Amino acid sequence: LLARIGFDLGQLRYEYPDEPVPPGKDAQGWLEELTWRHAAMRYPEGMPSRVQKLLKAELILIGKLDYARYFLTIHDIVRVASAVRPSTMVLGGRRFTGKVPARSRFGNAVTRHVFRALSGVPVYDTQTGLRAYPHALLDWLCSVPGERFEYEFQALLRARTAGIRIVEVEIETVYEVERHSSHFRTVRDSVRIYAPLLGHAWMTRS
Repeated sequence: LLARIGFDLGQLRYEYPDEPVPPGKDAQGWLEELTWRHAAMRYPEGMPSRVQKLLKAELILIGKLDYARYFLTIHDIVRVASAVRPSTMVLGGRRFTGKVPARSRFGNAVTRHVFRALSGVPVYDTQTGLRAYPHALLDWLCSVPGERFEYEFQALLRARTAGIRIVEVEIETVYEVERHSSHFRTVRDSVRIYAPLLGHAWMTRS
């Protein structure tokens, strides 16, 4: 019976989400291009042979294990973290291209326009969870109320008043393979997000 089913435990292994790459490239090829590009920037006077050998060996291993997509995600995280400056909130802003659940695409578009109209802050991706802050903002972050989407939104709303600059670094939009929905609970989370936004708008205009 098992032979007829054709089931293999290997089919249960986790499949890392696809990372968008430039046309004509695959994840491994794009990772290798980025690696050598940044290595050349790191060693403008010439890359030591030891470093070249190490990078080649690591890239070969990453290719064998099919880990390129994971390291492309790490690349986005490092770019966001590198943009951190004093009194600055850095957002990894998605552009919602490619295969994105319609609910996520529509929800972010509506929130983006409403947020910009009422707060005056031009943020493209208000719902991103990839954010970086300087450690000096830890006490302020702990004072922001809410949780989940509400907390992320409250932080954006309160940043301007607290003298915190918002900076966006464009990142790739990635959703899990075979996943066609999001964690966003349409009614409950919408109320928790838009209520403080409308309250903020009322207070600033009164």
